[in-house]
Amino acid sequence: MTGVCDRDTVLVEFRFKSVLCNADAAAVTRMVRQCWRANLRSGVTGEMLIDGREVSQVIEGEMDVILPMVARILSDPRHTEIETVTLGALDARRYCGWRVHGLPDVPACAADVATGAIAHFPVDDVVATRMAGRRMA
Repeated sequence: MTGVCDRDTVLVEFRFKSVLCNADAAAVTRMVRQCWRANLRSGVTGEMLIDGREVSQVIEGEMDVILPMVARILSDPRHTEIETVTLGALDARRYCGWRVHGLPDVPACAADVATGAIAHFPVDDVVATRMAGRRMA
């Protein structure tokens, strides 16, 4: 597998919004851990914004990795009211990792923090605007 920031691959971006069926803190934390592991293993980059039950996420990576992920996300019973914002080719990655913003305040085990399995970043206007697919002035 090539490095996540290599530019010699066919890249695709999938940006979507959804509403979680179960937004309790433990369920959201399990989902984030699962996403993080899958994204790390697959070389997927991007970010997720969690605001209560609402989720905005962008994933980017090689086309043969992202398209099956899109199919899994669209059929995932944890998501409802899925709205595809963008699905298309990219000239270059916009992210060199995968971040989560707005993760509910749940104690994470030391192993998750040490390995980066849970990354908690505060939500700010720049992040919220970027996740909504708009550019700030």
